[in-house]
Amino acid sequence: MSDQFKESQWALNEPLCVIEIIEGEAIIINSVKGSYYSLAKQATLIIQSLLDGFTLKEIFQFNQVDKNIENKITALIEQVLSEDIFIANNIHKNKTQPNKLNIIDEAEDLNMETYTDMKEMLELDPIHDADETVGWPKKK
Repeated sequence: MSDQFKESQWALNEPLCVIEIIEGEAIIINSVKGSYYSLAKQATLIIQSLLDGFTLKEIFQFNQVDKNIENKITALIEQVLSEDIFIANNIHKNKTQPNKLNIIDEAEDLNMETYTDMKEMLELDPIHDADETVGWPKKK
């Protein structure tokens, strides 16, 4: 992982992706891919810190994570990027400090599950897929 990657800032790929945090766990919907994702609580804290304008380098330094945890967090962010959830962001935000992490079980705490069982529903375009004979929405 390059220093440039660690020092990059990210933003949610809106309006293609939306995020909702419920009881500390994030649900992200990617309307283009027709997928949705569930993030564990510690992974959600990392995502929140990134969306607040912090870099991975700042998150690592603030939380004093070891190399193993750093690699797991990097893998999580690479997964987020591969799903087109984040885009590069150069807008500097007023920020105080990243979220404090409490990673106990790396595999569980830094997990992002991908679901495609609602792919057909998420890909529906109700505005443009209406049909006089079929109704709304018309499946592709």
